[in-house]
This record gives sequence, C-alpha cells and structure tokens, in this order.
Amino acid sequence: MKRGIAILLALVMTVALLAGCGGSSDPTGRYVVKTIAGQPVEEYFKSMLGEDADFALQMFGVSSYEELMTVELKSDGSAVATLAGEAAETGTWKQDGDQITITIQDDPATFTLKGNELSYKEDGQDYVLVKK
Repeated sequence: MKRGIAILLALVMTVALLAGCGGSSDPTGRYVVKTIAGQPVEEYFKSMLGEDADFALQMFGVSSYEELMTVELKSDGSAVATLAGEAAETGTWKQDGDQITITIQDDPATFTLKGNELSYKEDGQDYVLVKK
C-alpha cells in the first residue's frame, strides 16, 4: 500500500514538473496582432483614424484588423511577416527560453513568448500577437 502511494506521488510530481516547465512550448505557428499600446487592435486604429478606420482597412487589402500585422514561425526556422497589407517578408527566427528573435532583412526583433502570445516593444509601443 505504501509503495503504491509512493509511486502515485512520484507520478503526480513528475506531471506537475512537466506542466510547470512552460518555457519549452512550441512557438511555431501563425500569429496575428491582438493589442497595440494595451488596446485591442481595432480600438487602437479607430481611436487614431476615427471614421476612416474601416476605409483604411479596405485600402490595406485585409479582411480584419488582426490581419494588419501577422507573423508565421515555421518549423524549419524561417519566418514570414506581413504588415498592413504589404508584401510578405521572409527571414529567420530562433528561440532562447521564452525569447524569440525574428530577423527580417538583417533587422532582429526580440519577442517574449508567453503561452500562445508573442509580445514586443518598439518605440514605446507595446504589441501583443496571439497564435491562431
């Protein structure tokens, strides 16, 4: 009986240890912009552009606000980024713990991976992208 409880406790501790090691999650996948400067992306653009926000969305040629900024991290180490309906740009990415460095046109940008979100700060603006 004691041996069975000891084995059960060892299994529970192993599962808890593995669940607690969130830093090794697989970052591959497609991410879309969720928030900019702490605001939902749609709110952010509407606060900047007012009534012209939806028209601007059409001009960028994207179907939703979250499509204004996308990043895809592929399992082969390549990355594809789009911004505001422009042509996709390719580059590379690498992971070091919870840090993801994406390099496009020799310009590295370091994101923090937390769960299914990538966060990034540039020029005082915070960006959060969520995996779709």
